[in-house]
Amino acid sequence: MENLNVRVTDADTGQPLEGMLVKFYLASGKAVGSAVTNSRGVAITNGPLSIAPSTVQAVAGGGYYADLEGDGTHRGAQAHGPIELGTV
Repeated sequence: MENLNVRVTDADTGQPLEGMLVKFYLASGKAVGSAVTNSRGVAITNGPLSIAPSTVQAVAGGGYYADLEGDGTHRGAQAHGPIELGTV
């Protein structure tokens, strides 16, 4: 499975937020990585994710969550995204 990613923007202005910590989880609750947003507000997990073949369909069906750590200015937030299976 490829990298997971999310784009973080300010709720009021829509501007990208740089330097924000995001933690990624599968729908099952398994932590699969974390990343810090870049100048475009994008956080991407490092490298492909390794998931056992027997759990791939369940993982794809549940998707993933990206949890934004809050800071002194911005509240924490959570987003959900689908995981699409492709062919190699």
